[in-house]
Amino acid sequence: MTGRRRGGTGFDPQQLQIDWSSGPASPPPQARTEGPAIPPPSVPANGLTLKLKWDFRTSFPEPTEEAIEAGTISAEDMHTEGIRSIHEEHVREMLATLHDLDTVLEARSRGVDPRNNKAPMLAPAKERLQKFFQTEPARLERWFENLLGVYQDAFGQEAAEAFGQAVRA
Repeated sequence: MTGRRRGGTGFDPQQLQIDWSSGPASPPPQARTEGPAIPPPSVPANGLTLKLKWDFRTSFPEPTEEAIEAGTISAEDMHTEGIRSIHEEHVREMLATLHDLDTVLEARSRGVDPRNNKAPMLAPAKERLQKFFQTEPARLERWFENLLGVYQDAFGQEAAEAFGQAVRA
């Protein structure tokens, strides 16, 4: 290649511009000491204050007796770090599911395939995408509710309701 640029004619005002001169907005991942970011449960999206019994960062609900007896929660996990790691793993899975749901809903609103961000050209592809948009959001919601159900089995209904609110916030 002789140094010629393909495409572009210069500055595009629609292109996202990143200011690289300032420092990083957050510490690099290896410098973080906390687990996955659980949104603050006291600041839901609608701006109202929501007070929960646990903050799911420093305070966690106790497992149910049934979960302990059934072996769902092992004796090794009964310490604070074990309970924290259980919550961190649930948060990762639940946030990934919500992210996938947001991606599908945003792609549906734009009429593009979420896998490649392009609108299908052929009729069969358009039909497949429409069927996908009809079934996938409900499947992802069911998966989120399934994850919350597993959490409820281990920590009880009150804790599951609070945890679901914290994760969705």
